[in-house]
Parts: sequence; structure tokens; C-alpha cells
Amino acid sequence: MERFLVAPGLQRCVTVCKAIVITPFLFWSANGNAADGDWLTLYPTEVEALISIDRIDRQNSGDNSYHSLDYEREFGVSLSQEGYVSDPDLAWFQLNVEPSITREDTETNSITTEEDGDELDYLLQISLLQETTVPVGFDVEVQNSTNLVTGSLGSRYDNVINSKQASVDWKTKVFPMSLTYREELLEQDFRSSLSSQISSRDEDLQSWVIQGGSSKLDLRLEQKTLDDRVVTRDNDFELSQGHINHWLPWGRKSELRSRLNYSDNTGYNPYKRLSLDETARIQHTDNTFSRTSYRYYSLTQNIETVKQLGKFELHHNLYNNLTTIASVEVDSTHSESLDEKNQLTDLRSQYHKQDLFGANVNAGLGISYELTDRDSNVGLVDVVDESYVVPLGGEVTLNTRFILTSSIIVTNADSTLVYGEGLDYNVIDLVNDLTEIQIIPGGQINEGETIRVTYQADSLPSQEFSTTQARYNFGIDLGWIQFSHSDSKSNDSLISGADESFLNDSRITSTGIEFRWNLINYDIFLGAERRFILSGGFESTIYTYRQTFSWIYSSDARWNLHTIESFTQQDDRERDLYSLDLSLDWRPLPSLSIRPTLGFWKRQSTEVASGSGNSDDEFMTAGFTLHWNYRQVVMNFSYFRNQRTTLTDPTATESQLDEDRVMFKLVRRFL
Repeated sequence: MERFLVAPGLQRCVTVCKAIVITPFLFWSANGNAADGDWLTLYPTEVEALISIDRIDRQNSGDNSYHSLDYEREFGVSLSQEGYVSDPDLAWFQLNVEPSITREDTETNSITTEEDGDELDYLLQISLLQETTVPVGFDVEVQNSTNLVTGSLGSRYDNVINSKQASVDWKTKVFPMSLTYREELLEQDFRSSLSSQISSRDEDLQSWVIQGGSSKLDLRLEQKTLDDRVVTRDNDFELSQGHINHWLPWGRKSELRSRLNYSDNTGYNPYKRLSLDETARIQHTDNTFSRTSYRYYSLTQNIETVKQLGKFELHHNLYNNLTTIASVEVDSTHSESLDEKNQLTDLRSQYHKQDLFGANVNAGLGISYELTDRDSNVGLVDVVDESYVVPLGGEVTLNTRFILTSSIIVTNADSTLVYGEGLDYNVIDLVNDLTEIQIIPGGQINEGETIRVTYQADSLPSQEFSTTQARYNFGIDLGWIQFSHSDSKSNDSLISGADESFLNDSRITSTGIEFRWNLINYDIFLGAERRFILSGGFESTIYTYRQTFSWIYSSDARWNLHTIESFTQQDDRERDLYSLDLSLDWRPLPSLSIRPTLGFWKRQSTEVASGSGNSDDEFMTAGFTLHWNYRQVVMNFSYFRNQRTTLTDPTATESQLDEDRVMFKLVRRFL
């Protein structure tokens, strides 16, 4: 409890203030005395002062109306000192110190809060003998981050992270290796008010890593141990990992690649994971080669799942224009709830010809036959990190049927950011037991980004069925005009087991045309596309029209206009989408750039089958950004006004969110 007394907090605040004021003088004093000894050389100290302001004013009208104002300020200093002893190749070091002070004021309908924070980060890096001919080199790194945030209502966040790392490198030409030890200490105390309980984290994470490699072999062995020193819980674990990659070339363009990955985690959240991949490529003739691969994957976590995959491909190239690939693939999955075997035979050809009567031509044709034998038990199937690219309109239909919507978790591409349901996306039940993720405009998810979806679903019943797929594509590019068409159709046929309602016939057809004109000061693009999708009996037809106009008004100004209209017809609803983005890239001075922007996005959905009405989403944004870089001063300023309107049902009250945001950042360099 002593950590929450007033005196230590004041003492730390004073310490940070002293660091901001005194540290530059310490660096400069060291620089001034550097010339007195020939053994120590210091480069000029780099100092940056930072001022940052972020103000957000939100006003929401509707059933849950509210008003909030967030005002955050930050002041900090960054200092960097680099130098060496005797010779930079012999002993080099760098020290970075970054103290900062923040303040955040929040006003809502019923309450006003204030938060004051101070942070002190430092990083010391030392390199010994790394650039010399001595076969051994050393690296040492010490880093500390201290962050204290106190609120006017008694909230307190106290976070200290301390890490130490040391490594030794063996600089042999045949097989260079390194041994690294790292320790991270985390101490964290948090409470939301004076009357709330204190939540604490006290962890010690230690790791050893051995890695090395040659021209044909990569090796990495790692051992991690976490000691959770909070008495009320036990998150201790011990993780052992091994990774080996091997490449063996032989003959002409032939090679064997091997990869082995192993993980064994004991303690908190225990699991074992093993994967083995072998791929052999053999060049038979100038135009023919084969690729044979095998994959074994085993995961033991609650239940044991084993997957095996074998594949053989034969590639033939004719005059570098026609490529034909024949492949046979066999895979199996076995666990307590599922035993599934698949056999796939595939034949495809792709033709590519450049400058055929002035045009580039692409054409492809493929056919495949797959036999699936699935023996499953009643239970749930875990689907982890299923990847999707967000299409125009922001509606993603998940691959699996019978999904438990309450189990859905949506993250970004590297699974570091978890999106919020109702804020960034909505979950919608479609016909035929399908599920859709619908992106909310103005949220954190944008068109063209990759998202990962994790969920649970009811296991499909035991069945044996065959799948026949046929596909083709054609495209021609004349430079100023492009035309493309593709079609893929698959049919499932039941052999035995549950009825055909659990099968999934699918078809995707896409036809598009594009026009491009590149004139002296104008770039014009016009495009139209029709896309038909059939999946599990659910049909969707999308018509999309795109226009892009770019006008170079002068040597320092360029106008950009991008518009989209999309019309979707589905089994139970229709959707219209309109999007417009207008911007000006203006550089009145070499050191000054200004970019005004105007955006409009509207989605209107109409329930056709049920006749329940429609739902509208509308998002508008207007503002500008300013960037100024002159000598040792860098300034960024931006202002945006956003408005998001949502009407989920014609009987409901329209919800409108207005947001004004001002951001200012000034960095002053001292060299």
C-alpha cells in the first residue's frame, strides 16, 4: 500500500522534471570534457523537444445521447548520445533518455476527470569487438520504462518495465552463431478509484536463445520461463521452442527444403505443437519439373489434433507462354471430434502472351475432383485466425456454417489489435446458417485491409461426398482498356451419410472492364465490374462502378477525386453503396505541405424477404493536415470534423455522432 501514498508520486514527478531540465546539461558537459582524453570520443548530442496536443469533442444524439470532451497534452524531451572508446570498431555505445509529462482532461454529461502522467524511458546499448577481426563479439542492452498516471477521482496506474539483454556472437564463416539472454521485469499496480481494489501484476520473464546459420541451414533454439509473483494467481509457464530450416540444392534447379518447428509449453495454458515440412523440386527437362511435398502437423491442447498432407505437382512450360500443372493431393485430419480424409486431383493451364497484336493476353482453364470422407462426433470446432480481405461495402461472409456468434473475435492482420463489436463491426445472421461480419463506417477497419476471425462452430455431420470444380479466366490488356472475366463453379454430390442440406455448392463469376487515359495534366480511370457469388445456397450479385480523376493544377498543386457506386442484390436484401473522396495535394513552399480532404460514405440496406424496412449508415469527414519542416523544426497540425449517422430500423430513432478533432505536434531539434 505504500506505493499509493502521495509522497512517492510527487517525488517521481519531481524526478522526471529534473530529468527534463538537467539531463541536457549533463550531456553537454560530457561533450565539453570529451576532448580532454584521447580514449573517449563523443559525437554531438542529439536533443529533441516535443509538444503534442490532441483534442476530441464528441456529440451523440439519439436514444443514448451523450457529450464528451477529451483534451490531452504532452511535453517531452528526447536525448541521444553516441560515442566510442579508443576505436568505434572496438567499443561503441549509445544512450537514449526520453522523459515526458502528460495531462488528460475528460468531460462527459455527468462527470469531469483529470489525469496527470509522467514517463521516463532510457535505453543503453553497448557493442564490443563486433566490427573487429576477433572471432567473438558482445552486445549489451539495458532498457527501463517508468509510467505513472494519477486521476482526480483516485484512479492510479503505476507501470515499471525493466529489461536487460546480453548476447555473445561467434563470427565464424562456416556457421556463425549467437547466444542471447534476456530478462524482463514487469511491476504494475492499477485501481480505478479510491474505493476500488488494487490490481497488481508482478512478472519475471527470462529467455535463452541460440541461433545460427550457414548458406544452407538455419537453427534457432529458445527457452522461456515466466515467474508470476502475484500470490493470488498462477500464470507461470515454461516454453521450449526449436526451429530448423535446411536447404539442399543438387543438379540443375533441383533442391530439397526441410523445415521443423517444435513448441512445448508447460504450466499456464499448456500445449505441444510439432510441424514437419519436406519439399523436393526436381528439374527433369528444360520445360518440365516436379514438386513433391509432405506436411505433418500435431497440436495437443485440450484435445489432440493431427493433420497430414501429401502433394505431387508436375509443371510443364511451353515456350514460356503456356504453363500446365497436374497435381494430386491427399490429406487427413484426426482428433477426438473429427476424422476426415480428402483426396484431390487437379489439372490447370495458364496462358500468357505479351504483345499479341499489341495486346497482353491472359487465359486459364482448370478442373479438379475431390473426395471427402468425414466422420465427426457431436461437439464444437475451433477455427483460429481465419483470414479475410475486407471488400468494398465492408461485408465479409465467413466460410463456416453453424457458427456460435457469441464466440466471434475479430483482430487485425497480425492479431495485435482486437476490434470491438458494435464499434468496428456488426455480426449478422444470413440464410442457410451463414454468418456475416459487417464493417461499421468510421471505425478502425477499412476497405482492403486484412482481418483475422476466430470463432467456434457446431461440427458438421458424418458424410462422404465428392466435389467437382471447373474454372476458367480470360483477360486482355491494350493499355488504355482492360477486360477480364473469370468463373469458378463447384458441385458437391452426396455418396453416403447426412442429407444434402449440409453440402455447399458454390460459384463465383466476375466480369470487369477498365478505361485509362494519361494526358499531360490529367489521369482518368473508369471501371465497372459485375460479381456473382453463390455459397451454401446464398446468392449475391454486386455491380460496382469506380471513377478516379487526377488533375495537376500547377507544379505545386494536384487535385484527386475518387468515387464508387455499388449495388448489391441478395436473397433477403438489397444494398446500395456510395463513396466519394476529394483531396488536394498542395505544396506552396518546399518545406510546407497542406492537404485538405473531403469524404462521403453511405450504405443503404433494404430487407426484401421479410419486408421489415431498411438500415442506413452514413459517414462524412472534412478537414486538412499541415506538415512543416524547416531547419530543425518539424510541425504537424490537423483538424477533422466527422459525422456518422446510423438508422438500424425505420421505427428506431436515428443515431448521429459528431466529432471534432484537433491534433498538433511540434518537434524542435538541437544538435
